Amino acid sequence: MNRDIFRNLVVVILLCMLAITTLVINPSNTSKEKDNKKNKETINITTIDETIVVFLESDIAIEKVENVKKEIMNIISENDEILFKSKEQIKQEMMEESEIFYEVLNGLEENPLNDVFYVKIKDGSNTYEIIDLIKTIDGVCQVEYSSVLDKQKKN
Repeated sequence: MNRDIFRNLVVVILLCMLAITTLVINPSNTSKEKDNKKNKETINITTIDETIVVFLESDIAIEKVENVKKEIMNIISENDEILFKSKEQIKQEMMEESEIFYEVLNGLEENPLNDVFYVKIKDGSNTYEIIDLIKTIDGVCQVEYSSVLDKQKKN
């Protein structure tokens, strides 16, 4: 149990650091993002405010990942976008992004990160219903979303 708590804490810290690094380093539309738009397999995850992040269970089988993707695709509209990143891809990107991430992640025996789906919703009118449905999918352990509108309401 304590190992799970430590693992979750490390994941949260690393994801927060990644989000901050991404927003500070790349706050506007760069040529890299323009290139990404040409490739249908990628989405702009630097606009975290518009993206639902779906964390999968740490021990999920690859077959189950495909089932989760199909279920998410049944929930979202065909205009919405979905991108899968394995925990190994995320680890590699984080290690390339920062020397601090490299030192922390390289020093761990086991990758503490989770596989993730990034779901970009084009029409935000039913985002919370989509989130509630995604949370019920077997294999999903956590769903995160932060809306610009929510932040404006708090201020």
